[in-house]
Amino acid sequence: MMLFLFLKKLFITFFGWFQWKKIKLGKMIGNSTAVILMPSLNTEYNLYTLLYLHDFLESHMFHDALLLTFDRRVLKYASYVSEYPISTVYFSRKNAESIMQYAMLYDFDHRLYIASLDEPTGRRGAELTGSGKITTEELIAIGIFDIFPYKKRACPSFLKELFFTGGM
Repeated sequence: MMLFLFLKKLFITFFGWFQWKKIKLGKMIGNSTAVILMPSLNTEYNLYTLLYLHDFLESHMFHDALLLTFDRRVLKYASYVSEYPISTVYFSRKNAESIMQYAMLYDFDHRLYIASLDEPTGRRGAELTGSGKITTEELIAIGIFDIFPYKKRACPSFLKELFFTGGM
């Protein structure tokens, strides 16, 4: 049984490696392209990822970004949140899980950022928000995107409407 679980994880990791190679070759990402994996439909995570995307690209000197997501809202509206070129690609949950499994093995590329407080396995950032001392917004901006100095951004009304009323 343990051997089966090990082989399954190994296969998923290999599939993640294959997905990453496919992204690198197929999307022609350069050294100045940030690749942001958005592995869930969590409204707050995806909203704050888009809200701080411009600041992130600017502070880390990336020239453009590739967003990998299966959230239709992100796929449709991501290009409106920054002056930087933003490409969005539909990326299934299964593919996201395989990339995260591969990323847990080792830090294979400095351009990959995973926009989640709960994933990959072992990440427990969401537990910090329960203390009342730090918000999800701050954790995304500071903890994931490493934006310093942090400055709270006003959320454009179209993003609020899109994410909190479910508008499409």
